[in-house]
Order: sequence, then structure tokens, then C-alpha cells
Amino acid sequence: EWTDFIPVQVSPGVVGVVQIKPIQLDGENVKLYITPIFSDSSNPVYNFTFPATLAKDITRLFGQYLVEMTWMSTKDIILIPAIKELLIYTENQKSKVGKALFDERQWDLFIQIFTLTDRLQHPAWRFREGNFPEKYFKGLYNEEIIQKEAVGAIDEAYIKADIWLGDMLRNFNPQKDVLIIVSDHGFTAGTGEYILSGDHRLEGIYVVWGGPVKALNSVDFMKNQSSTKSIKDITKNILYLMGLPTGADMIGEFWFDLYDESWVESHQPTTIPTYDKEDQGGTQHPIDPSSLEQLKGLGYLE
Repeated sequence: EWTDFIPVQVSPGVVGVVQIKPIQLDGENVKLYITPIFSDSSNPVYNFTFPATLAKDITRLFGQYLVEMTWMSTKDIILIPAIKELLIYTENQKSKVGKALFDERQWDLFIQIFTLTDRLQHPAWRFREGNFPEKYFKGLYNEEIIQKEAVGAIDEAYIKADIWLGDMLRNFNPQKDVLIIVSDHGFTAGTGEYILSGDHRLEGIYVVWGGPVKALNSVDFMKNQSSTKSIKDITKNILYLMGLPTGADMIGEFWFDLYDESWVESHQPTTIPTYDKEDQGGTQHPIDPSSLEQLKGLGYLE
């Protein structure tokens, strides 16, 4: 069982939280898994909501909210079961908050990010396929147990993501709303580094439903390779579906083959020169220690 979140003083005036879980590695030895130190969402070091007071409301209503798990937290394959449980907790909190916000009002654009599949696919997919590079893993772990855990973790991640998405879409109206599911992964380990176990790809997994989108059987992706979609297309099509102009300097293609022909005829795309602001001028000064720690805390750097 996991402990409750335990306050930990990081520095004078700064308090984070951790959780601890006993890890049974074999019949005799027990080790403790101590999570990374997370920012206390009721009093975060760096604001992650706007307005800032929303963080306190989220914590009061839903409990401790972990903004993100860092990459370093998912690299040790022996910890897959514990990491999976912590990631599920993190994502479940995001799902609850996302649904509450989604149901709160009529949105022009609502974006919900599920990171559970990504965070488990990278460390575990290679082992799901029984691929244990001899240089790093041969003889170090019980491969059968690790493979079983990897299979279960990844399968559960996709099932959980489906459940959370389905729960959010209870108030979705396909007559007027459009859902776009975007993933920069495929269902494979890819050829990434031994630790990451998978690449990011321009051609990932895309699902589009609702509004002017045509029925599934009217588009045959297998026979028409020109229909290949790219992550570069997403912003351009979101703007188009919202009736907003796209930038003339934007990359990506319109997905006209997915939309009803009569709708496209009456909704011709419009353009503006650019959405970019005037160049403010960058600096070449080294990043200061405080900003560096903030980027590390958000998971952008290790």
C-alpha cells in the first residue's frame, strides 16, 4: 500500500510532497520505492494554473495534484508496477479535473492531454515484445516477470485512457462538436534508445469524429496512401474547423478528404499572413539556476 503524501522540506520556505511504497523484489528482500519530490499543489512553487488560486481549489476538491512525472521517474524497468500505479493516480487526477472543467461551460476549444500511455510505452514496450538487449539487461532481471509486467502495464494504460476519454465525452454532441485524438506514437516500440524504447513520429494515431467529418467507411487509408496524416496538420485543421483563418506561413495540410464535400464548399478556408508576433529579439545569456530547476521540475530537462 502507498503512504499518504508526506511533506518534505526542499529548502527554506519550500515544501514538497512524496509517497512511499514497499516493493517486494523476491521472497525475502523488501525495498522501498520513494517517489520524486513533487510540488505541493495546494502551495506550488511555480503556478501551474490560471488564475493561481485554481490550484488550491483543485487540491481541495480532488486531493494532491501531480502536475507531471519526470522522465527519470520511469526509466527503471524493475519499478514498472509501482510507476504504473503512480502514473495512473496522476492521470486519474488530471481526468477528474479535466472533466469538471469540460462540463463547466461551452468551450470553443478544449484540450486534454493524457500522458499515461506515453510514460508507460517508452520504458516498457520493448520488453512487452520480449526484446531485452543483451548489453544492458541480459541476466540482470527475471525477463519473464518483466515482460508480463510490461504487457499488463501498457494494456492497462490504453484501457484507462479509453475509460477516461469516454467519461469526458458523456456531454459530447457529435452533431456540432468535433473530437480530434492525436498521438505521436504508433502501437510499436520503434527504434529509440534502449531506455526510451520507442520513437516519436509525425505519422502517429489520429481519430476524428463529429461535425462535418464523414463516416469512417468513406475514407480508405489503406488503399489511399496520399491520405496519410501528420501531426504537422493538427493546428491548421483545428483553426479551419473553428472557422478561423490559418497563417499563410503555417506548415501542414487540410484534411478535406475527411470532411463532407458540401460542408467544405460552404466553408472555404481563409488565411492571414501569420500568427507570429513581431520578433522580440532573443538573448544568448546562460539560463539562470532558478529557471533551470523550473524546467527540470516540469520534466523538460533531466
